[in-house]
Amino acid sequence: MTMTMHISGIIDIDIYANIRMIIALAVEYKLHLHQMDVSSAYLNSELHDEVYMKQPECFMDRKSGRPKALTPYEERNAIVAVKRNPRISAVKITNNINVEFKKNINPQTVRNVLHKAGYYGRTARHGVIKVWRRANAEMQENNLIPTVKHGGGNIMVWGCMAASGVGNLEFITDKMDKYMYLNILKKNLRPSVQKLGLDSSRFLFQQDNDPKHTSYLVREWLLYNCKQLQTPPQSPDINPIEHIWDLLKKKDSKT
Repeated sequence: MTMTMHISGIIDIDIYANIRMIIALAVEYKLHLHQMDVSSAYLNSELHDEVYMKQPECFMDRKSGRPKALTPYEERNAIVAVKRNPRISAVKITNNINVEFKKNINPQTVRNVLHKAGYYGRTARHGVIKVWRRANAEMQENNLIPTVKHGGGNIMVWGCMAASGVGNLEFITDKMDKYMYLNILKKNLRPSVQKLGLDSSRFLFQQDNDPKHTSYLVREWLLYNCKQLQTPPQSPDINPIEHIWDLLKKKDSKT
C-alpha cells in the first residue's frame, strides 16, 4: 500500500505500510485521516475517466489572478473601434466603453488591450497624426494621410456676423484689393443687415485694420453708409469674426 503524507504542509513522506502503521503514524504526528475514494483519487494518481469535483470554498486559480477589467466582448469592442477609425484616441475609446458598458476603466487599460492585439500608436505615413495599427500595416489606406503637392488649394471668403446670426458669404476668386473690398461691402453689407434683423440706422460695423479696410476709398463709403466701431491696432481678439474663423478652421481639421 502506498501513501503520501503531508506533515505540517512541508515534508512529503512516502510510506509503504499496512493500515496499522498508518494509524500509528497518525497518532504519533496527531494527523487527521481521510478516506480516499474515486471522487478524490485523481488528486494523487492518474485516472483515465473524467471526474468532476465541486470546487472548494476560497479556491483561487493562481493563474487567473485578479479579475479582468474588461470582458472579451468589451475588449473586441475596443479593437473594432480602432479598425474602423485608426485615428481615434485611447481616451475616446475609454469614454465610449465606460458609458456603453457602465465601466470605470482608465485609458491605460484600453492601451493594454490594444497592445495585446498588436495595435500600437504610430505616426501615419505622410503626416504627423497618430494612428493605431499593427506592424507592417503602414501602407494600408486607412493608415495613410493624403497630401496634395504644390501647395494644394485654398479659397478666400468674406463673411459677417451679429448676435442674431450670420450674414451673407461672398466668395473671392480674384486678388483682393481696396476696390474689390468696396464692391463686396456695397453688395453684401445692407442685405446682411436686413437678413440679421438689425436696425439699419443704429447698427455698428466692425472690421480689423487691414490696409484694404482702412483705405481712404473704403473709409469714405463707410462714413456715409453706416456707423463704424473702431478697432485699436494690433488687437485681433477684439474682433469677434476672428473667433469664428478659428472655430471653422479647427472643425475643418477634424474632418
